[in-house]
Amino acid sequence: VQRKDDYDRLIYDRRPANATELRFRWSTLPHGSQLAQLVVPTTWSVRGSLKDLRAYFFCLSQAPGQLCKNAVGREWGHEDFPEMDLNPHDTYYLCLRVQGMGDLNAVDIAQEVHEHVLRRHGALLEHETLRYGTPVPAGTAWEGVYVDDHLGLLLYQQTAEGSFPPTNSTPRDVAINAAVTEAYRVTVGLEEAKEKVINLANHFTAWGTHVDGVRGTAGTARERRAGLICALSVLVAKRVTDPKTCRSYTSDAAD
Repeated sequence: VQRKDDYDRLIYDRRPANATELRFRWSTLPHGSQLAQLVVPTTWSVRGSLKDLRAYFFCLSQAPGQLCKNAVGREWGHEDFPEMDLNPHDTYYLCLRVQGMGDLNAVDIAQEVHEHVLRRHGALLEHETLRYGTPVPAGTAWEGVYVDDHLGLLLYQQTAEGSFPPTNSTPRDVAINAAVTEAYRVTVGLEEAKEKVINLANHFTAWGTHVDGVRGTAGTARERRAGLICALSVLVAKRVTDPKTCRSYTSDAAD
């Protein structure tokens, strides 16, 4: 599918192979709705930092013996690659040697690897980590990983001028940012998407949820919510839809 003007995103139909495997269920992802549980007292604020890994799935190799289960696209013949001197009686397929989007366990593998890399460098401490279905962290520093995205945020008491208070120690979110940046730098195969970095911002959007750290609010962006409501009204007016579609739209609008 088209991702950017200069490149596409490969999502392959792996349903036949997925049907022969069991889900690992290793990981528990965070969810943007958890940010709505931020309690921001008067005179306090929130700031967040976001990082992203470039083409992360393709940084992770498939397990040995899995090549035959990861064929992509149409079949090929020897005439398609004359320079390779292939057997004219055989049929060939391109196969992914890396994790692909569509693999039953790709998200579990990617999530666990990302978390492990960060923990090795002093980030993603368990008492600061967001996981959906568990209580949010009790402290002022929150951190979470959603496959290739990383979020770190900090609740802090503002000065009378509304700025971050002076301190002799390194703020926890600054330390987290440094640890994450170092983890990406030294881990072979990982590349940070520098153009997507957001540092210590009072207004940011993470996992579909917009946070206004000054006002202390969090929720789906108004523009997206309005678009969903308009689309839903068109569906209802035409009287052409199905229960699954309606549930999906109303759920997205309520987030």
